[in-house]
Amino acid sequence: MSRTAPPDEPAARARVSGDLGRVLLKAAAGSAEAVGWLVAFCLLGAAVLSQVVGVVGLTSWARGGLLTALLSLRADAVATVRGAPFLQRPDATVTFGWLFVPMLLTIGFLWFQGRAGRRAGEEGVGGPLWPTVIAAAAGAAVPAGILAALIAIPTSLGFPSLGLRIHADVGSAAAPAAALAAAGAAVGTFLRVERGRLAAAALRGGLVAYGWTLFLLALGVLLVSAFEPGATGAYVRSLQDLGTGGAILFGAHVLALPAQSALLLVPASGPCLHVLGEASRLDLCPWAISPEGPSAFLTRPLTLSPWLWILSTVPPVAAAIGGRWAAIGVRRGWILAGASSGVVFAALAVAGAWFASPWVGEAAPLLPAPIVRPDAATLALATLAWGILGGSVGAWLEARRYPEEPEPPRRTSV
Repeated sequence: MSRTAPPDEPAARARVSGDLGRVLLKAAAGSAEAVGWLVAFCLLGAAVLSQVVGVVGLTSWARGGLLTALLSLRADAVATVRGAPFLQRPDATVTFGWLFVPMLLTIGFLWFQGRAGRRAGEEGVGGPLWPTVIAAAAGAAVPAGILAALIAIPTSLGFPSLGLRIHADVGSAAAPAAALAAAGAAVGTFLRVERGRLAAAALRGGLVAYGWTLFLLALGVLLVSAFEPGATGAYVRSLQDLGTGGAILFGAHVLALPAQSALLLVPASGPCLHVLGEASRLDLCPWAISPEGPSAFLTRPLTLSPWLWILSTVPPVAAAIGGRWAAIGVRRGWILAGASSGVVFAALAVAGAWFASPWVGEAAPLLPAPIVRPDAATLALATLAWGILGGSVGAWLEARRYPEEPEPPRRTSV
């Protein structure tokens, strides 16, 4: 009987159903644990900030920690400004949504969900593949969505001096949390059940390639900042001028470094990243900024530092690392595994750029309603080319480490 064929015997069907039930329960328990670790880390950070920074009470910092946890799951935040002096009408009330993803926390959450999926996959080894993966995804999605919705209720955070109140939308918190949990658990289960097979090797290689991409782009930005002390000094001074707000902004920047890398991958691989305002657009291309529209901040294209070309080496290098990891997981077909990992890398690049793109609602006061939007089609083609090329090279380099199997001796007539 094949792994994908349904069992015919009642005893076999009952055994498979029991295995799937255990897969679902273990994934659900691991998913709840992942949400718990995310919330605990954010609350711990809030407690530390309340002692170091102060400004507001511990309760407000705790609500901010819960809001940060939900933002890492790509929940929409809703801001209400009432009676603020900077509004055109001081007695007016303005409500707008915004999205900002502290993606470092997202990666940690997905790692815990993947671990839960691997544990759940232990219960389904030897059983049907896709029912096992679906059971793990469903088991992880339900508790994550419910817990995210419950966490969103007490996140209302007020700033009376600014007439500002921020809270997380309950509906938008539950759906992405469930989707992320399902994706992380499904990947973990698939890698466990299909260990040693070509598809699992390609998936693992693509994940490694994308992880190295985020890390190398963040490292590249740090190197470029060392070569550009003028811009770095201006950034530091602007944070210092904000006082306490600057420290909070710097912490948010650290948490958002993977999101920054996910967006920088767009120009690093060749296409342009569009920053859309109310009546203008800025295109970040490799490596220049081109303005469009009557209200653009720039009147002509601006060439950026030549040091930024260092970042353009990241996609092929990361893809080669991923191709090497893909080749390690298979006994034959190394080049195919490496090239396939490049396809996974391209899919993750497009999904990551979409996931990390921030936006601010049109009604936001004092803001030009910016929306960061990558060109998905050209990004997919560029990263697909880099991924397949780099993955194949990395797999070829890894394959050279394996000695060729000797041919069996041929029978000769006597």
